[in-house]
Amino acid sequence: MDNYESKNKRNSEIAKAIDEANELFILAETGKSYLDISTDRHWKNIKESLNKGVFFKVLLFDPHSKNKQVRNNLNNADGVDRKLDIESLITLNDKYENVEIKFTDEVYCSIFFTDKYMIYDPYHLGKISDRIENNFIALEFERNNRNYNILKSHFDNCWKNSKSFDKVVKNEKNNSQLQPKL
Repeated sequence: MDNYESKNKRNSEIAKAIDEANELFILAETGKSYLDISTDRHWKNIKESLNKGVFFKVLLFDPHSKNKQVRNNLNNADGVDRKLDIESLITLNDKYENVEIKFTDEVYCSIFFTDKYMIYDPYHLGKISDRIENNFIALEFERNNRNYNILKSHFDNCWKNSKSFDKVVKNEKNNSQLQPKL
């Protein structure tokens, strides 16, 4: 994913998969590439799918988990994740009945998938400069690939062991009231 053409090709394939999906799923650190309007990578396609009634299960890393804190500390000297936008998640959760957001402590990879297509990004703690390197391998699978089913099972198991949106968001709001704003 170091070159521009590769990134554009991957983003086009993901956009097409979103547009053709009957269901959407994501397991990610913050989901910013998919859930953030200002990032403008996949949000337009996601929003269109949500407006059509496509169901979207969003599983993000618990901002209070030990593993998340390790990643935050490697990415920022102050240990704060500026990509996690709790207020936007609250808005998304409140606006769409077909979105279910949960949180997990299971930090192994990022997976975005539909009922037909999957992209898998393994997570690591490798720093090249001042943060964990994002330009790393990503693998794509079609629904008929055995690896799709293995990683779908991974998502399902993480989902079963996850924490509710309300539980984590209330905890986040309580913690943010105690910390100074940056």
